[in-house]
Amino acid sequence: MWRRWTSDRTDGGRPAPLGPVIAETYPAAILDRRGLCRTGYKGSGDDETARRTRNAEGLESQPAVSYAADAAIRETAVGNAGGDAVDAVAACVGAFDAAREGYATETDAFDDPEAVEVEGYIYA
Repeated sequence: MWRRWTSDRTDGGRPAPLGPVIAETYPAAILDRRGLCRTGYKGSGDDETARRTRNAEGLESQPAVSYAADAAIRETAVGNAGGDAVDAVAACVGAFDAAREGYATETDAFDDPEAVEVEGYIYA
């Protein structure tokens, strides 16, 4: 079940926040959900660099993503062997997608879907 928090709810559901929001994301899940490399992109080898390149380009080319990096951002994401730059871009894309989707939560697989109200939700 997907729950979407919109500001004009008529079904009694919680409205989307009108003020600041803290949206937790998980970069590996964001990459995985988009068919990108969730592992193996951190390191200085050619294989790791190729995976970072795939991730950086893939984050831009997904149909549901509104993101376009300039050359400097892409070069930083690919050149950062530790993967922090790719993680940062992935987290931003995940947070943006969460906001665009009204902070919808997918809770079908949860033992206690209402726990999201108390414990929060990680967007991917």
